[in-house]
Amino acid sequence: MIGWGILIIIGTLVARHMKKQWEHTWFYSHIAIQITGFLLGLTGIICGLVLENWTNASNVSTHKALGITILVMGVLQVLALLARPDKKSKYRKYWNWYHHNIGRVMIILAISNIFYGIHLAKAGSSWNIVYGSAVGVLALAAFGLEVRKFLNSLRPF
Repeated sequence: MIGWGILIIIGTLVARHMKKQWEHTWFYSHIAIQITGFLLGLTGIICGLVLENWTNASNVSTHKALGITILVMGVLQVLALLARPDKKSKYRKYWNWYHHNIGRVMIILAISNIFYGIHLAKAGSSWNIVYGSAVGVLALAAFGLEVRKFLNSLRPF
């Protein structure tokens, strides 16, 4: 939950909104947060596979498939870093489009799968409230940062 569902979102916000404030630090912060989120997410998937075997769970096939899909997308994001063209390359805009959109889809799938996992576990509404509140705070932060970015684009420098 923390890896795919919180840290990956925070890492995305850092990449999108901290370039001017943090100069080169934003990139290393983004990578550090994303790698931490990826490793925690990978750990969660491994734990899920082990739990499935221990409990002989039969109702988790959709949750498992979504988790593996998210993992594959995460691996593709990591591998894409190795193929990232130079900023001046004519292919960079296509790489950016790929990287941004795979990341967006991955975040939407992760949030959905986390809520679905809470439902499957019959963990109760308190888990939904806590995770929903965390996603809500991150969404409000993203909205606020987008507004600030828009307002800054209107100001002459």
